[in-house]
Amino acid sequence: MNHSNDQTESQPIAITKVSLEQLAIDVSAAENRPVSFTNKRSGYYHTQTHANNHPEHAWFSGYNLAQKRLFSDYQIRLDSELLNRQQASVSVYPDKLVRRYPDNTIETLMLFDNQDIVRIGLSSGPSKATLTLTGEQIHKQGSDGELSLYQSSEDPEKVIAVAPIIRTKDIGNNQEQGFYVLIADDLSEANALLSKVREHDATWQQQRQQRMLKLINSLTSFDSSDGNLTKAIAWQILNLDSLMTNQHGKGIYAGLPWFNEYWGRDSFISLPGATLVTGQFEFARDMITAFAKFQDRDPDSKFFGRVPNRVRIEDIDYHTTDGTPRFVIEMLHYVQYSGDASLIEQLYPNVKDSINGSLKNWVDNQGYLLHADNETWMDARREPDKVPYSPRGSRANDIQALWFKQLQAGIYFASVVGDQASLASWQQALAKLQANFRKDFVLTEQDMLADHLNTDNSADMQLRPNQLYAFDMVRDNEFTTRATRKAWQQLVYPWGVASLDNRDPNFHPYHLTDAYHKDSAYHNGTVWLWNNGIAMQRMIEAGDTELAYQLFENMNAQALTRGVVGGLAENADAYPVPGQTHAKITGTYLQAWSNAEQLRVWYQYFLGIRPDLIKQEITFAPRIPKTLSDVKFQIKLGQGQLQAVYKNQGLGSTYRVATENFAGVMVLDIPPYSLTRINIEPGIELRITDINSQLIIDSVASNKETAEQVVLTPEQQRLTQQQMQQRIMSDTVFASPLPLTQHQTVK
Repeated sequence: MNHSNDQTESQPIAITKVSLEQLAIDVSAAENRPVSFTNKRSGYYHTQTHANNHPEHAWFSGYNLAQKRLFSDYQIRLDSELLNRQQASVSVYPDKLVRRYPDNTIETLMLFDNQDIVRIGLSSGPSKATLTLTGEQIHKQGSDGELSLYQSSEDPEKVIAVAPIIRTKDIGNNQEQGFYVLIADDLSEANALLSKVREHDATWQQQRQQRMLKLINSLTSFDSSDGNLTKAIAWQILNLDSLMTNQHGKGIYAGLPWFNEYWGRDSFISLPGATLVTGQFEFARDMITAFAKFQDRDPDSKFFGRVPNRVRIEDIDYHTTDGTPRFVIEMLHYVQYSGDASLIEQLYPNVKDSINGSLKNWVDNQGYLLHADNETWMDARREPDKVPYSPRGSRANDIQALWFKQLQAGIYFASVVGDQASLASWQQALAKLQANFRKDFVLTEQDMLADHLNTDNSADMQLRPNQLYAFDMVRDNEFTTRATRKAWQQLVYPWGVASLDNRDPNFHPYHLTDAYHKDSAYHNGTVWLWNNGIAMQRMIEAGDTELAYQLFENMNAQALTRGVVGGLAENADAYPVPGQTHAKITGTYLQAWSNAEQLRVWYQYFLGIRPDLIKQEITFAPRIPKTLSDVKFQIKLGQGQLQAVYKNQGLGSTYRVATENFAGVMVLDIPPYSLTRINIEPGIELRITDINSQLIIDSVASNKETAEQVVLTPEQQRLTQQQMQQRIMSDTVFASPLPLTQHQTVK
């Protein structure tokens, strides 16, 4: 089939650009949603649209600088009358919060990149406006010229000043007025900062907006027949980017409001969705190298080879097992996306120490990576005796999966640098680990993996989402399909993935309740949105894209209509409270790995783009939900780009795929057809038609002539696999709550 006569398809692939104004989300006083902005360095501002009254988050409202809460809020008076936010209609944009009052006064809150300044614009006609900072920690200290001076007990050394955006004598008719809140080391610096911001205000606003627009219109871009999907993807990219800061070297805040610090585990879980699928390769490299500098390189230390669990301004902590494997794994993923192999030689000594440190201090005679009870991501402990609430020592399934992938990455890196001795040693360790894992963890009759092995080698039978990360170690598609079904039906609620099966006697249906301490529920029932990513990935791999997409849509709806404006939180209750249909959102209001995993699974498994520029290959394995009739997207690959268009035309589907500045092989993975390798180069566009049980692949040159055509029919092996998966996954449903009377924890 030659498509060269189709005038519509002959047009260059172009994706509609999104403006920040189009991303506006209106919030009512009844909704009163959280909003936050960062300055991309070490400051963030948190508020709620109408009133700072959230039981968990209100304490953190206001401006926070380097983990110090300088002030909580501000009040504006017009001619001595206080502006009442409850009366405002509020719109939130990625770069600003706008409150419109009944008297036509407009208040606009925003930050600038890399400046410790809060800008509160005000359009209020001829009224005289005053702004007062509020909070129990902030105190008025007098004035100096145009500056109203404050001091915060959180950081008494800082000068905090309020100044008018426009000098009083310069105010003209219809000008936006308002105030700056300036944070400086001394009075002289505050005055200099005021002069600087007045000179560069418009430029700084434009630079911040252009940075955001580049992220969603250039480095990556996306458009679809579903406007809410398009909007949610853009918002999550920008909200996640706001957590990518330079507070202590390049890194990703784990979450706001109380995790504005770098965690090794969270950072590397977040890295693919935050930096790789969004094309921010330079930031990824900087973050990896920054963490490498904090690695424990002391051969006599029991933490030799580990990267930190947490990097704070005041201390560094190494008490986690999973951060270090993820450091090595994400280094490999970075090279696969960017094609930048120079990082391998630069950091190979760090990789070598990370693996050899584990082999020396933490690997047992069965090849398993050992760890303490609280050294997995399920790390909550009881105070003051430090007893773990979710003990998973000493060999958890997800830790073994990470160790497995760390060894695989290390073997590749060793081959690149020619370290044959390490390569041979690590291959031996890998083979031992995989053989024992299959023997000890695979519970065939129970359709699950053991969660962990206890110190007496017995298998722990708790059903948790951790097993989903270990399926790559089990080369048995039928088993992993059955295990996916069981995990989904017992753990995956429409609002996210619970941390424990609700049939377990230790299951806690609510994260926040008077019945028990919240940390006892943290990993024993509470929903963790970051696990949605792997759950959707496994469901897609098991052949049920549509059910996976239901969860994806539900998360997008949360970003657009519930919780923090435009983003995903850390947690949710496993059960809705009686009388409600949605579970309550809990934990941090904006959590990096929740948003990152939503983006990763979208680009890698729904859109199906998985590059490996080490091999100069791109896997194209689209699993587009049937509800989407049109999808267009562009992503960055190395120094080039990939652009694609998908159309569902009822009787069949079509794809157009083109690359810029990339030549190599595209591996087409569209079941039930066989995996097919197609050579691609700039100027060649692939046009793929799936219709009438045929996959027709045309390679079309720039002159619109078909250079090559491949026609595929269904492959029997893949048909058989599809039939097996459909048989197992038939009628799979979300998990559902049990009666509260069945749970000992709330009796």
